[in-house]
Amino acid sequence: MYPASPEQALRSHKDVYRETGFAWAAWAWAHLQSKTGKSKVFVYYFNHRPPYPTTPEYPPVGASHGDELDYVFGRQEPGQLP
Repeated sequence: MYPASPEQALRSHKDVYRETGFAWAAWAWAHLQSKTGKSKVFVYYFNHRPPYPTTPEYPPVGASHGDELDYVFGRQEPGQLP
């Protein structure tokens, strides 16, 4: 599930960090809340990569933590005020 060749190790590290640090906790909370809470529960997977400039040191890897906020609050491009 997480390849460890020299070319893939950094990406696998980031994937494990994201999934254990963010995804698992959010999923577990939503799952438990849906069983015990009184309101509906919604989860989403944001995978739109905003058009940030990239460099060889920081190649495009997909959406990052918080990238959805510009879209949630109605901004057309990341960093613009509504």
